[in-house]
Amino acid sequence: MAARFYCESFSIGAKVTLGDEEAHHLVRVLRLAEGAPILLIDGRGAIGKALVLTANHKRCEVTVLSVEHQPSHSKLVLGFGIPKGPAQDFIVHHVSELGLLAFQPVGTEHSFKASQFNPDRWERIIPGVAKQCEETVFPEVREALSLERTLAKYAGMPIFFCDEAERDPDVNADPNAAETLVLVGPEGGWPAREREAMRAAGAKPFGLGRNRLRAETACLVAVALMKERMGELTRA
Repeated sequence: MAARFYCESFSIGAKVTLGDEEAHHLVRVLRLAEGAPILLIDGRGAIGKALVLTANHKRCEVTVLSVEHQPSHSKLVLGFGIPKGPAQDFIVHHVSELGLLAFQPVGTEHSFKASQFNPDRWERIIPGVAKQCEETVFPEVREALSLERTLAKYAGMPIFFCDEAERDPDVNADPNAAETLVLVGPEGGWPAREREAMRAAGAKPFGLGRNRLRAETACLVAVALMKERMGELTRA
């Protein structure tokens, strides 16, 4: 399998100069030389077969031989109560490994507010994680919203919320839905007001098993369980 490298845009027949990080990985880490076959991905579904033209520490140029497009393998959106930095890091890194359509940061009563969320760091990190896991479409980091605005945005779509009062993970999910939102609360959990608001919006409670989990661990478990229910863990 040829190594994958991130590039914002490319087309058939084009000569592309890789960014500094990708060039370093190609030359210093993988030690690829001129003529080596590689793959280019843009994070939006394009995947290009390419050959290395020049490979040195000052410049790394490739030529694109062909391009095809692949759809996202996931229709799942993770909505998470915005936690402190280390927990955010865990969520983005490990959930990106599993693969999903998008992250939806949510400001809740027991989490940081939506206005306190900065997506810049995660938009830089996700390409590297997704690339290593051979994802062609990178998870999108969507605008952080309050819980109320989140429920309004996804109205009409399947919504599930992980509730510490529920322990049964058995739930039916529609694999044909355009998007499915699963909400995971912050470390302090969902207060009664937010739980009632989610139920009023048609959200269904979703258990994560017998153990009480940290918020970041709950995100990972919720995504894995929901992807299994949606058939995404076995879908080619």
